[in-house]
Amino acid sequence: MKRVQIEQENSEAKTGKLLQYLSENYQKAMTDATEFLKNTSNFLDISLEAVNKEINDLKTSGGATVESSHEAIQDGLVELRSLLTEIQG
Repeated sequence: MKRVQIEQENSEAKTGKLLQYLSENYQKAMTDATEFLKNTSNFLDISLEAVNKEINDLKTSGGATVESSHEAIQDGLVELRSLLTEIQG
């Protein structure tokens, strides 16, 4: 389509050239693109399954979650503030 647009913009374009571009067989490009999208989709599905499995494994093994890490950081900051208050006297 890009070539057709370029030919249309060219004031000296001949209709025969446009028809030639429009009549080309893009079946192989379409097949390749479809295959690529299918493989990419399969890869993403497998990756998503692996990530979900890892998340579930972390949850069941007692691994830290974002929420528990956030709470631990907040608790540490409260403790640090308390120590600083004691030091300042």
